[in-house]
Amino acid sequence: MVVAHFFGEQTSMNTVQRKIAKGMLAGVVVTMLFPPFCVHPGGSKVYEVGFAFLFSSPKYFDGFVGAINIPLLLTEWLAIGIIWGILVMLMRDDNAPTLIDRTLRVLERNASAKIEAAKLVADAIAEAAETQANATIESAERAHTMHVPQ
Repeated sequence: MVVAHFFGEQTSMNTVQRKIAKGMLAGVVVTMLFPPFCVHPGGSKVYEVGFAFLFSSPKYFDGFVGAINIPLLLTEWLAIGIIWGILVMLMRDDNAPTLIDRTLRVLERNASAKIEAAKLVADAIAEAAETQANATIESAERAHTMHVPQ
């Protein structure tokens, strides 16, 4: 979302993108349940022993118990994330309004509402000023007619 917001792309996912996201989540769950295992029999040797269920770590090489290969697991998750990101970008709806478009529309509506409000206030002030001016003129005319000798 942050990247989409930064580049002004759409922020909500369409149906295809949601399906891709569910598939990515399923892939991460499967890789969590069946992680890659390796065996460190001694020294600097590391033997990859494959994948196994998380709670039944495999035993190999004279009783050595397999350990989860964390770097390989993280690499798998990174690959899943990269593939997911590429697919989501490819499946985006270019006709959908972007966050910037929606924000501009809101700002335009707010600006036009403020302009309308300012016009109403200006009209009310002008009307009040005109009424006051007319009242002052009428008052001055009455005062003039009262003081004018005939």
